[in-house]
Amino acid sequence: MSETDRLLTEILAELRKLRAAIGAAHTLSLSHGMRIVNGMKKQDAIDHFGGVPALATVLGITRSAIYQWPEDVPETSAFKIESITGGKLKAIEDVSGRACNEAAA
Repeated sequence: MSETDRLLTEILAELRKLRAAIGAAHTLSLSHGMRIVNGMKKQDAIDHFGGVPALATVLGITRSAIYQWPEDVPETSAFKIESITGGKLKAIEDVSGRACNEAAA
């Protein structure tokens, strides 16, 4: 496993913990004032790419796989989509109104 793959695996494990903590509320308030939103919505990704076939092609997966997604895009695909869209769609979003680097300061 490459260093990049190892780091991505660690990040995804931490994100799964965050998503579990967020639960049904879909938001989590962190101690430094950030509030994050649980995941990218499937319909937003579909709309951005102009339909399920185009999204499937971009991700290199089948249309059937996308139809099986729940309302929130699975983490791995969400981060791929965030990268492909240059951040126009976010896997995790700060909804507190503060920039992430400000919140960490």
